[in-house]
Amino acid sequence: MRPHTFPGRPNYESVAKGDEAERVWVLHLTKPICVAASADWEKEENVSDIQLVFAEGQNQYDRYRSLLGGRISATGTLFRAHTGHHHTKVLLIVTEIKRGNVAKRAKPAV
Repeated sequence: MRPHTFPGRPNYESVAKGDEAERVWVLHLTKPICVAASADWEKEENVSDIQLVFAEGQNQYDRYRSLLGGRISATGTLFRAHTGHHHTKVLLIVTEIKRGNVAKRAKPAV
């Protein structure tokens, strides 16, 4: 998980040319994932970067700031980018972030 700066309003093209700087945190996955299609969104393949969205705002940024730059696992709800403020194909509304590697998935029952 690392902070990134992207160009925002008015043109979403270049901070150097006057667009506002939008600072977001991006989760960089060790292995790309595929996100299934839904009634509202198309399938996304080879997703390796996920922008994190903090519904609680500054409280969550403050809570998780010490985890920047390290390995983490995050839980929440995935959704597909649909505005100029969304800078990766898939975003995650964060429920929780923990230090360490992603937990291994349970094996299916036989």
